[in-house]
Amino acid sequence: MIWLLVGCAALYALLQAAYLYFWYRTPTDNSAYTPQLHVLVIVAARNEAARITPCLQSLAQQNYPNELITRVVVNDHSTDRTADIIAGYQKQGISLLQLPAGHQGKKAAITYGIAQYPHADVVMTTDADCQLPQSWITDMARPFHREHDILMAAGPVIFAPAHTMLEKFQRLDFAGMMLLTCAGITGRFQWIANGANLSYRRTAFVAVGGYQGVDHVAGGDDILLMQKIASRQPQQVCFVKTSQAVITQPEPTIARFVRQRVRWGAKNKHFPTHTATALLGAVWIFCVALLATTVWACLQTTWLVPVALAWLIKTSADYILLRTATRFFRQPLSFYLLMQPLHVLYIAVLGLLSLTTNHIQWHQRQVR
Repeated sequence: MIWLLVGCAALYALLQAAYLYFWYRTPTDNSAYTPQLHVLVIVAARNEAARITPCLQSLAQQNYPNELITRVVVNDHSTDRTADIIAGYQKQGISLLQLPAGHQGKKAAITYGIAQYPHADVVMTTDADCQLPQSWITDMARPFHREHDILMAAGPVIFAPAHTMLEKFQRLDFAGMMLLTCAGITGRFQWIANGANLSYRRTAFVAVGGYQGVDHVAGGDDILLMQKIASRQPQQVCFVKTSQAVITQPEPTIARFVRQRVRWGAKNKHFPTHTATALLGAVWIFCVALLATTVWACLQTTWLVPVALAWLIKTSADYILLRTATRFFRQPLSFYLLMQPLHVLYIAVLGLLSLTTNHIQWHQRQVR
């Protein structure tokens, strides 16, 4: 029976190999093109006074033609100086919108922003705590110029240079997640994305009814919207594979990190397609089984060899995948052997919390 764990580890390694296969099948495209589409950039912000300045500065310095960009920050009832800081960038082409009373949350802010600018061809979203490469709009608009049937494009997001062990853990985890995101979209078997780097045609947003049907879910402005679009036209969704990624900040404390990941994980139960849920569930079961059998092997020594072999297979498969991702994004692969058991524990615990937690505190609000 214990050798079944080794078989599961082998299947896990095959899954990682499939991700790598589709990652390498995804082309990179840095070729020049003539910008023609009008881009609406929307940033939803709530109480981001301490972190929004780098976002505004980098948004104002994009190399896409200014006459084809509308930059909008929607203030979601901030109680700090967020609105005042945004207003200071109006001369640099960044507009401030106030989310009307009775509306709240990122999805409401994006929907409100899109409604104010019906002339836009492409909508791009990022987060208020992000820093954008100068070519961000140019890179994310390229698929819509190259292929007229593309409806949505996801892009990479990485963490800023890490200093603490918690930050290093998040940075490594996220680099791997970007590879999985790219591979899942290219292989059309796992539709996940990050709202800090997402673009889509305005007409596609309207055609699927925006966030109707998922507007009650905390978050999901990225994954759930992508799944609505991909469920209709999967071949018209792509990933922009570039090392010029959007940079975001890691959570500084374990408590904030856990709340963030539980909020992200809570979206899984609302996925309209079952492939991603099945894959995530299978990986979670494998990690729980790996932890449980490791504990039991300390008591039952005949289990040591197969459990050690399962760990070896998983650790090797993850190393190849993470080495590929960190090299592409020019990041260090540090403390990997220490991070591996922590990551297994992280998946097991966070997966359980995501299923059992109904309310969490986020941006001074209770969300579900």
